[in-house]
Amino acid sequence: MIHRINLPASESVLQCVLNFMERLLEFACTHDPITVQDLQAEFGVDVTSWLAQDQNHQRVLDNLKAFARRPQVDKNKRLGDFKNDRVYSDHFSDPAFRFQIHRPAKTDDIKIWLVGFYTQLKANGFHPLVCHYHDHFRDADWWSSFGAANKSQTMCVACDGTMNQGRSIEHYFPKALYPVLSIHPVNLIPVCNKCNHDKGDIDPLDGCSFDQLLIPYRDHIDQDIELDFVSVAGGKEQIQLSPLTAEPTLPMKLNKYSELFAIPAQWNNNIHEITQIGTTTLRHQLNGMRRNGAIVTKDQFADLIDAVCIDMELDWGNYHYYYPASKWLRWAKNNKFESLCTELGIS
Repeated sequence: MIHRINLPASESVLQCVLNFMERLLEFACTHDPITVQDLQAEFGVDVTSWLAQDQNHQRVLDNLKAFARRPQVDKNKRLGDFKNDRVYSDHFSDPAFRFQIHRPAKTDDIKIWLVGFYTQLKANGFHPLVCHYHDHFRDADWWSSFGAANKSQTMCVACDGTMNQGRSIEHYFPKALYPVLSIHPVNLIPVCNKCNHDKGDIDPLDGCSFDQLLIPYRDHIDQDIELDFVSVAGGKEQIQLSPLTAEPTLPMKLNKYSELFAIPAQWNNNIHEITQIGTTTLRHQLNGMRRNGAIVTKDQFADLIDAVCIDMELDWGNYHYYYPASKWLRWAKNNKFESLCTELGIS
């Protein structure tokens, strides 16, 4: 992602839900048909009532019943596939790992069943006895938990833009392609609606492996990549992403990130706004000095640019486009200093 992000404490809650899903699959492997009485004996009256009465869960329960009617050998395989896929984050360094439930048909009852749990997260949430939470756990609780673990990350983690026009819980590995990961905590990241919509169901693993991807909660762009700027026609600049090292997987990581989230294309489409953010932030500091009676020299102005960039870097993730804007300011100091001086009245 753009900046380092931490797994929220809700990881343990969602792992409890995954445990519950696994228990349900194990139950379906040994029960055909599934009856209310058997569910109550295994999961208790409260959880069974929650499963059977809630509209969303009724659909989930119907698909579980359909799964229970499958041949035993197929049920056992699917249970093993689920167990394999849910621990995918333990295998990021394992080139032999393969997802087993991958690109299932839209009508596959196991896919509908798995994705249904994300639908429930967005609807009425998970029963406290299922998620080991003090109340029903809903998507609002996920957002709150992410915010508590990432107090300096209120912008979109994919593009560094504001989420004022809408925000989404993005599945880095799309739930349509990897349904076991529908509520997997390592697969959920907060993005703006635009990034969520534009990424859609693009498969990050198409043509590459885990080590060639920027993985949420493990990697972030700024540890490996530098923003370069080049002047183009019309006096504008364009952003280019360049590897900081010769590490061989970095070019693929860059290309894949660009494919998934259109970076730096998104930034280049908004380059005027980005440069304005940098210039305006600098101007505010300069005007404060002038109100205090200071006559700012070019040397002082150069030092001021460095100070403003440091302040902006401390606020990366908390203000709209501060990341590319601060990078642009540093570039502008070295490449168009005189133009900045003229624009801001430094002589």
